[in-house]
Amino acid sequence: MPIALLFRRKKEYSPFRNELLNLIKDSRGDKLLLGYGYIDDRNDKYSIINPICSHIEENENLKKVYVIAGNFEHNKHTTNDEECNGDNNKMTGNKCWNCALEKVRNKINERLENKGLDVKIINFNEEIDNSFDMSKWHAKVAMKFENDEPIAAIIGSSNLTNPAFNPHTDRRFCQFEVDVVIYLPGFDGIFDLNIYDQTEILFSNKLEKPGKKDSYNDEAQHEKVFLYSLVEEYKKLNILNDFFDK
Repeated sequence: MPIALLFRRKKEYSPFRNELLNLIKDSRGDKLLLGYGYIDDRNDKYSIINPICSHIEENENLKKVYVIAGNFEHNKHTTNDEECNGDNNKMTGNKCWNCALEKVRNKINERLENKGLDVKIINFNEEIDNSFDMSKWHAKVAMKFENDEPIAAIIGSSNLTNPAFNPHTDRRFCQFEVDVVIYLPGFDGIFDLNIYDQTEILFSNKLEKPGKKDSYNDEAQHEKVFLYSLVEEYKKLNILNDFFDK
């Protein structure tokens, strides 16, 4: 069942967090691409980058890690239209997302600089891509590659932010999210999809075609079409020229 929808319905844990970390730590694949509209890591208690870096460090097969963010204007360090002082660390209220991403960049580089990895953190809006007719990055996709071929992905709604990624005791601080997990046949086990109850997960072979009784399960290798189509779009971006070898 290579395609499934994950629903976050409980504040105590995040399926997105679980499966993103599973994707990173699985020994299959040599490249990791993370792209999100917003990335935030300004509270050590609810750190997002620490567990991500820990799983990257433990995976000896990873050779390249690229992270993209940028659903904000790169030349405005502002919070609520007021000039940011460069040290806005509040977890709630107004945030300067440029400063947040810079802190993420520094933290990832510090953790991974001696691991022999090719690591790059991209602020999409600092490197406006002339091949792309948009000024902001809002896509939420994590992808794993093996020899430049996609093997698995998680496609959001979830951003790499505290409300989406972390468990919470107060429902005011978490968000309802829906994420799609896709993996190619032969890569079973890259996600741990057996731990969720029927309200939290929906497999593609449980979806019925409109007006028919049969399911979508007979669509041969539709997950491969999805992943390869996404990769072809990514390959059009100049900012990822160095990510792909071919």
